[in-house]
Amino acid sequence: MKHLPIKLKMKHREIAAILFLIGGLTGCSLSMANAEYLIIVTATPRPVTPMHAAALPATPSIESTVVPTPTLDLSTCTVNGCGAQSSDTAANADERPIGQLVWLQEPPWGNTCDDCPENQQLSPAKLASITEVDSATLSLLQTIVASSQAYEISPGIVYIVDHNTHHIVIDLEEPGYRFRNVISEGDRERLITPSFCVSQSSLVITNADYYGLHGSNKTETGREVFFHPGWAALFKLNNRFDIDVLDQESYERAEISWGGGPIFIWDGVYHFNPKYEWFTVESLTWYETTQRPTISAALSRDRKYLMLTVSTGLTLKQHAEQAILFGEGWGIEIEKAIRFDGDSSVYLAIRLGEKVVPLLYSREPTIANCFAVEKEN
Repeated sequence: MKHLPIKLKMKHREIAAILFLIGGLTGCSLSMANAEYLIIVTATPRPVTPMHAAALPATPSIESTVVPTPTLDLSTCTVNGCGAQSSDTAANADERPIGQLVWLQEPPWGNTCDDCPENQQLSPAKLASITEVDSATLSLLQTIVASSQAYEISPGIVYIVDHNTHHIVIDLEEPGYRFRNVISEGDRERLITPSFCVSQSSLVITNADYYGLHGSNKTETGREVFFHPGWAALFKLNNRFDIDVLDQESYERAEISWGGGPIFIWDGVYHFNPKYEWFTVESLTWYETTQRPTISAALSRDRKYLMLTVSTGLTLKQHAEQAILFGEGWGIEIEKAIRFDGDSSVYLAIRLGEKVVPLLYSREPTIANCFAVEKEN
């Protein structure tokens, strides 16, 4: 292919903006070299719908006053709320959309992925002792799912099913746990199974980015796996979690990040792709309209709580409505949310006693990486 090199000396944000505008106007494939910020325009266009810069509205800003979320004893919460409102465990009477409830109804089994790496922390026997679910554990899970009450996985971390939607709520101010982005060594496109992410300290495990790890991913050890200037990420920077599209400088300073996208809750309301992330038109249409299983990560406006939500049978807008209304019931104002890889890649497991139990399907999927919460020490 013929390339047209253009040498420019600019900041990363300026380069990202130019890449986005040129790609939208011409449909060309673009790449960026770090040495002299050399923008290469490939002569063969990609099949995307042209977008005109003048037609793009400004990204909405988040300037509203932050109202502190009440300090909650999450273990006392129910589908009706927390504190005094939690005594009645009957289902809420609102008219929020209700999808299908998918949950584990028979013992799980592993994935015989020949190319996937083995767990590096646990022997096969130890891994089996943690992940093989007996009838008593399965019965406990069934009771929890039907209870309408929060199950305390660990202090500050609870699981609950509300309106056929699974929620994990994490108190970010509670000590005693840590976050990990678990990725295979070497080739970032190498797939793993959730068993690769299990440790003796596991509390919560989910899937995260799409196949290929093309989003901005960085592990808790500082390993910079890949940076993407046009896709959003869930990340921790300056000891504070956020969801946004990272620039190069922020990515380098971030403590940890999980790629994904697009953003679909912004400033507390459903707003699909407010940052104009660089997904194809076909992908964006699928993410917004599919009713296949969806998993997301959301943050409260005051950053006291992080919430993981899994639904199926709902569009992304309905999924957002579920998450927002559920948060309101607990006094948590959801400000932002990002979509992780969905459909057959959706995975969610929690600690139940000595076991790490998947909540959804019997057979574990192949995934790109894990969002993991582990007990400290």
